[in-house]
Amino acid sequence: MRIHLSEEEKKRLIHDERERRKIVRQHQVRVQSDAFVRKQTTEMQKKKHALENRVRTGLEKAISNKMENLVESIRRSSGRRASLSSVSSKSTTISKTKSNGDDRSISSRLRRRPLTRIDAVVADLRGKEAQIKMMNEKNSQREQRDKNLQRKQSAKEQANLVMRHGALDVPNSR
Repeated sequence: MRIHLSEEEKKRLIHDERERRKIVRQHQVRVQSDAFVRKQTTEMQKKKHALENRVRTGLEKAISNKMENLVESIRRSSGRRASLSSVSSKSTTISKTKSNGDDRSISSRLRRRPLTRIDAVVADLRGKEAQIKMMNEKNSQREQRDKNLQRKQSAKEQANLVMRHGALDVPNSR
């Protein structure tokens, strides 16, 4: 069974079919680009979370080891404080004889509180804290940069799609 169509009907059907194909093609490109962007963002987020977790666990382990070492050193040194003070006084008398009576340097050394292991560990922990804060700031800046880049990229892709398919519309409309 054949249907006889006039030339205008044929042209209209051909035009409609072209429009349908163009719309299908635009939709496929849009779906593919959206899926690609989604896939990239999820991969980037997974990598970021993995790095953050690795850094966090490493720092937590380092801090807990430092704290354990600190507690252990305090336990060990609590019984030997008297011997440490006697050693320090001997070293000052030796330095007194060597310095030919230069009492100013010796008195300033005695007045200065010597750094203990606790002070070193506390300073180290403060440094780790500052390092964690700095890394968190860098991560948040990187996240913001990635978001902005992604927005720009998606806007650019949309513009390219419009330009590409807009250019296809011009010859078909004639």
